[in-house]
Formats: sequence, structure tokens, C-alpha cells
Amino acid sequence: MKRFVWLNIETGKFSESWDEETHKKAFTEEELKEHAEKSPLWKLIEYECITDPEFVFNHHMVIK
Repeated sequence: MKRFVWLNIETGKFSESWDEETHKKAFTEEELKEHAEKSPLWKLIEYECITDPEFVFNHHMVIK
């Protein structure tokens, strides 16, 4: 199942992950464009963990 998460590329911090089936949190192209202008350091990532379908990112995780 594909999931989504926001990543702050300056701090390496993640938001909580979600999938569209359970959270219905879809973004239009215009909303994503507006977000990119307001918060350029936050990137929306779509991912799927092949080896562990239950894996999710959360706000406690940080990329160093």
C-alpha cells in the first residue's frame, strides 16, 4: 500500500504517515503548488515499503 509523508529537508524531520484509504488526505495540484511556495523546505513523499507493508514514518523519526 502506498503511503504519504511530509519531510523537512532542513531538519530531517518527518510528519506522521498516512494513506488515502484511511485518511482521505489528497492534495490537488494547486494545493501542492501553494504549499511549495509557502513551505519550500517541506517535501511530500509517496512511498511503499516492499519488505514490510505495515511500516510507517512518524514524527519521532529524523534523517541525519
